[in-house]
Order: sequence, then structure tokens, then C-alpha cells
Amino acid sequence: MDKSKFTLVFITLLFPLTLLAQPQVEWVWTDSVAGTNASNVDLTLDNGAIVLGWSNSSGILARLNEDGETAWINHEAASYGRVVHLDNDGFCFMGGQRLVTMDSMGVLVDSVGVIQEHIDIARFTCMERAGNRILAMYEYEYNDQDSDYHWGYGYGAYLFSDGSFDRYRFGGEAMMPQEEYTVHSLCKLEDNALLMGLQLSFWPHDLILWKRDGNDNWRTTIDPGEWMYSNNTQLAVDHDGIFCATMLSDMNLPNAIRLFRFSTEGDSLWYREIAGAPDTIGTLANLSATTDGGALLTYPVRRAGLWTVHIAKTNSSGDILWSEDIPQDSSFAVTAAVLNEDGALTVVGTVNPTSTGNRALRVMRINTNTTPVTDSDPVLASEFALHPNYPNPFNPSTEISFDMPYGAPATLKVYDILGREVATLADGILEAGTHRVTFDGTGLASGVYIYRLESNNFVQSRKMVLMK
Repeated sequence: MDKSKFTLVFITLLFPLTLLAQPQVEWVWTDSVAGTNASNVDLTLDNGAIVLGWSNSSGILARLNEDGETAWINHEAASYGRVVHLDNDGFCFMGGQRLVTMDSMGVLVDSVGVIQEHIDIARFTCMERAGNRILAMYEYEYNDQDSDYHWGYGYGAYLFSDGSFDRYRFGGEAMMPQEEYTVHSLCKLEDNALLMGLQLSFWPHDLILWKRDGNDNWRTTIDPGEWMYSNNTQLAVDHDGIFCATMLSDMNLPNAIRLFRFSTEGDSLWYREIAGAPDTIGTLANLSATTDGGALLTYPVRRAGLWTVHIAKTNSSGDILWSEDIPQDSSFAVTAAVLNEDGALTVVGTVNPTSTGNRALRVMRINTNTTPVTDSDPVLASEFALHPNYPNPFNPSTEISFDMPYGAPATLKVYDILGREVATLADGILEAGTHRVTFDGTGLASGVYIYRLESNNFVQSRKMVLMK
């Protein structure tokens, strides 16, 4: 096998340098069937992923392991909507007017639809895990000549527990003929209450947070001012309060994203504009609370006519700590994402979303643990270190840097996912300091590659993704 081209440059820095590690792509998985669109993703019990997608003729429900390898694919049971992993290692997803449950191998277990007298239109809008149960919200329009109101709007829910579905009532069925609401998001609070993100469907499209627990309920209404809230709201809860991110839209301005912070009692604490003009942004894919009290937001952004993934990290006050694009080999519109406790973000989206024949569902796992590192004497590194490459993913080249605290024999090699060596980037006695290597993947196939630094008793490996 031909070795890739490489260059090795020793760089001496004469001033302190503060660096911020970039979010790193750990693996990429793309559906082999063309024409599929991404819907949603959730984590499995073994830290893998369950992915939902659809197309005009078929679709996809796929289970991936922790390393992004295919466990199984079901092209018969796909749909659009939300998918969640159950505690029994099975799955539940919603699509249109139906809820479907499957076992751990993707085999159909049960299916239930919205059934209600006098309903003209009904659809599931959101679904959330609540412990070992699943709560799925639906909205409907009704026309009942026998009631006091001949028409109106309402919402209800199904509760999936112990392998069966039951209707769920919030102290009685909600009929709201004077107000039309759409429930966009659900979240379970620590006291087992349900937090709902709703929106008035008529002008001025106020955003509403509503806590329902049967006893201590509260409701907070947020006036959008000159803007209009779109039908995309995400909720995330931590010990100190509630994050709420929503899209802002205006007839004459590009979309924007606003992040709110509320107390657990619904008091508004602050809000921040996270994204907007001059960027063109798509639908908010995910909002997650992070372990340091901040928030992580994932959404598509358009660059030079192509969509790419953008991730923004805030602190507990809503100030942006970092905001980064994840480079792509083609247009990629992210639709959903989920964050695990270790800071690994699993995103799903559609490659070439505006194309008919070249569309494909793609899943990426991205390490979002980025830490500012200050090197007070970069010429004399204090310890061995192999840093994340940048950019990642890359095409065709990327830069790898590593630190040597003293002169010593060292090797830096690149391997494919099967462990076969594809390039030797450094091999010899290297001086103390920071070294940078440009790795050129021309001639190599797209995929995950591993680069490995060895010196004396130090060994460290990292992953990088070549996307052509």
C-alpha cells in the first residue's frame, strides 16, 4: 500500500499561547441506501445510537454500536418523527398519527393511533422519556355538534408503560376553544412534573412554558416583541433551572436563535441571542444542559451555499464560550442530536438535502469536551501530549500537533480502522518542543483513521475522519 504524503515541521514559539481544542469527530456513519432523509436519533443503553429516517418509497431504523458500526437495519419500519430507546432495550417512535414499539432487534411489537370521536385532524407532536415510561403528546381539531362548542382545538397524550399504551389525562381532557396551542417540546422535572413548551398558533405566537403536576402548576408566557416565535422550541433541565431555546423568525430578517434561562418556578432570569444574521441558520436540532451548568446548542448553518453542522457552547450565564462549524465533505443538514454524560454529541442529518437521488442519512459522533489550554513556555513542553487534529473531518489534509518535554526517539503513525498502517509521519529522535505534522489523505478512502504517538513509555492515540 502506498504511503500518504507528509511533511514534518518543528515550530518554536517565543510567546505564551492559549489554545482551545476543537470539537472532534469520532466517527461517521452513512446509510448505503440513497434517497433517505434523517428524522431523529437517541442513545442506546450501551452508548450506541438508534437512528430513524424515511424516504418516499421506504425508510430506515438502524442501530449502531458505540464505535459507529451497524448492529442491524430495518428498512420496513421507518418513519418521520421522534425515536426513543426504552429501558427494556426496545424502541418506540412516533410518526404522523401512530406510535410504534419494537424490540431490541427492530421487530414490531405494538402500534397505536390517535382515536377520539369528532376529531378531524390529529397528529403526534413530541415524545419524551419519563423514567421507564414514554409520554407522547398529540394535538387535534374537533367538530362536535353535540357539545357547547362546535369546533375547537385540544391536546392529549398516550403513556407507554409495561409494554402497553394508555390514554393519559392532565386532570381531565384539555379542550381550549378560545386558544389554539401546539405542544412543541416536553421535559420531565426532578419532582416528576411535566414541563411543556407550547406556542399560540395565532398571532402574536407567544411562547408558553407550562408545568403540569396536578398540584403546583405554573405557566409563563414570553412575548416575542417584534419577532415571531417559530414552531421549534427545545427544553433542557438541570439542578439550577430550565434552559429554553427557540427559533425567532421575521418576514424581513433571517432566522435567529434565542436562549432563555428560567428558575425551577418559572421565573425568567435572562435571555441571549445565540445565532442569527449574517448567518443563515436552519431548524434548531438540539439543546442540552451540560455538566458545568451551561448549555450546548446544535443547529445547521449555511456556508457558501452548503449546509453544515454548527455547535455553540455557553456558560451558566448564557455567554458563548465557543462556537464552531464541523467541516463536511458536502452539504449536510442536521435535524436532531443527543448529548451523553461524557460530552459526546451524536447528530443525525441528511447529506445533500435538496437532491433527489444523492440524498443520504448520516450520523456523526462528536466529542464536545473542549478545554482552553495555556502553555506558559511552549518551547519547553512539560509533558508528552498528542493533540486533536484540525480540521476534523478533513479533505484531503489535516494538521496534527504533539508535544515533546525532552528530546527522545518518537514515532507518529496513521492506521486504518482495521489496524493496518497507512502512513509514518515521524520516526526518529525529536527535539523538545511542539511539533506539527500535515497529513495528506490523497489516495486514501473515506473513513475513520487512527493516529498514534509513541515515545519511551508514552503512547497515545486519537481518531480522525477523512471525508471525500
